[in-house]
Amino acid sequence: MYKVIFIDDETSVLKFLYHAIDWEKYQIEIAGAAQNGKEGLDLYDKVKPDIIVVDIEMPIVTGIEFARKVRAFDKTVHIIILTAYAEFEYAKSALEFQAESYLLKPLDEDKLEECMINILRKIELREQQKNQNIYYELELCEKKLQELMIIRGNELQYKKFFSEYGEAVSSYTYVINIYLYGEQKIESQNRKEIVKKIFRKIFGDKTMVLYQSHTELFVIIESEFFATKMQKGLELLEKEDIYGFAGVAPIVKGQIWSISYEKAKQTRYRCYYTKMRYSLEKNGAVYPDYSREIWAVCEQAVTDLQKWADFEIARQEFLEGLNKINALKINPDEIYEILMELLISLKLGLTKKYGEYTVAVLRHITLDSLKQCWNYELLARYIGLLLDELKDTLEIIQIGQEPSLIIRKAKDYTVKHYGDAGLTLEQVAQYAGISKNHLSKVFSEGTGQTYWSYLTSFRIEKSKKMLRETTKSIRQISEAVGYQSINHFSRKFKELTGITPNNYRIKE
Repeated sequence: MYKVIFIDDETSVLKFLYHAIDWEKYQIEIAGAAQNGKEGLDLYDKVKPDIIVVDIEMPIVTGIEFARKVRAFDKTVHIIILTAYAEFEYAKSALEFQAESYLLKPLDEDKLEECMINILRKIELREQQKNQNIYYELELCEKKLQELMIIRGNELQYKKFFSEYGEAVSSYTYVINIYLYGEQKIESQNRKEIVKKIFRKIFGDKTMVLYQSHTELFVIIESEFFATKMQKGLELLEKEDIYGFAGVAPIVKGQIWSISYEKAKQTRYRCYYTKMRYSLEKNGAVYPDYSREIWAVCEQAVTDLQKWADFEIARQEFLEGLNKINALKINPDEIYEILMELLISLKLGLTKKYGEYTVAVLRHITLDSLKQCWNYELLARYIGLLLDELKDTLEIIQIGQEPSLIIRKAKDYTVKHYGDAGLTLEQVAQYAGISKNHLSKVFSEGTGQTYWSYLTSFRIEKSKKMLRETTKSIRQISEAVGYQSINHFSRKFKELTGITPNNYRIKE
């Protein structure tokens, strides 16, 4: 509201002014009254009004003297002079002190109201012009800051900026780093303008928004930071289909703003680990880069996936690797970038082995799509679903192989490795280029027996040959065909032949 004060030595005039018009209707607050010029000056210093209604002829300090003293240091306050007919010519001299107008006594309510309406129009026009000037300077300032951000301005360049815009930016208090996630249905420039509109509504008209990338913005505010305001801002963005999380850091006077930008971003990283929508910088927490650690944790799992070892084990190792990374509390941007490199490596390996068809599964994976997972749980879930989709795709590819080819590969591998006591179905499946579950299915359907039944029969046939043609001991033969336990070998031998190995040798 606007403020008005009355100064007149006649009590009746003051009472009339209080009730002459509906002041609230025009959003004008009566801030006080005085009965001489000296009291009027004290009242002016106290309330700093927008409008002054003052009588021209008063004791101690006259209305003319009052106007002269006020106008000496306040060029914008609106002054209305009250005068009697006998003082009319004298009142005209008040105009040289830029009095807004003069009203004749006895006062007329309509003329007083008309005078106030004209004053309010001038105030509004002046405020509009002031705001236009402020916004123009603000746009220039914002544009310059945007340039400094793009070129990663150094201390010297920021000092030059502050020498030019120091007064305009001296009141700014906080930097907010906002990362936008989810499907972005609105163009980048429009998103920036929506963010600016919402945050200006919440934190004030001088709020600036800088564009870092199509998913990352910096908001610079000059008001005090309140958690409720930040929460409200994020909620209003969601109503516009813009989803984000944020880090907030204070601007330190005398320090280049790029330091505050980095602190705000570091603080935003905390959201990845805490699942909070925003975080306020405390104690300069830093999340370091550990590229080698991340790569080493997951690289073996990627190699296993490329070779098609046991997919479930490789998948679990990969997700356990992510969990170890999470425990390191490192820079999330580093996590996203290294994961992207690992997935590219996986894509190249699988493409080489299975052809371009597998690329389709990983083609839609980008750095931005990974960053949409703004906390660890979302990222782990996303990677898990991706690997499941990859598994399904590869199994479709493997089903397309001729069953006879798969069986032949399995038998070829068995011939070479039947003597290995640690031979596993996973090893055979890897050699055949399929999953162990698919191998079991194809082998059973193609041969009428399980792979393990086939392996047992193959080993026993090899042991029978050795019993007939060599003088090796039962233990040596047992170990040669892949059995570490002679009892286990003897039991399997009798199950298939009906007699013990010793009796078979004697009989033959």
